[in-house]
Amino acid sequence: VLLCLTVLLNQMGVSAVALSLLIGINATVEMFLAASDTLGDVAVTVAVASSEDLIDRNVYYAEPKKRK
Repeated sequence: VLLCLTVLLNQMGVSAVALSLLIGINATVEMFLAASDTLGDVAVTVAVASSEDLIDRNVYYAEPKKRK
């Protein structure tokens, strides 16, 4: 996608500095998009497992064991 965008913006007269800034910002935005996608997957998985009674709530709410 970035390659096509680079060619298009270069034809429109956008400078290389602006393109590098856009690519740098795009990497950060994609990190947040990946995090939100993962959070959504986890939320839906827990909701479906809960509706199907597949979550052992005694284990889920149990106190963590102390390490020796």
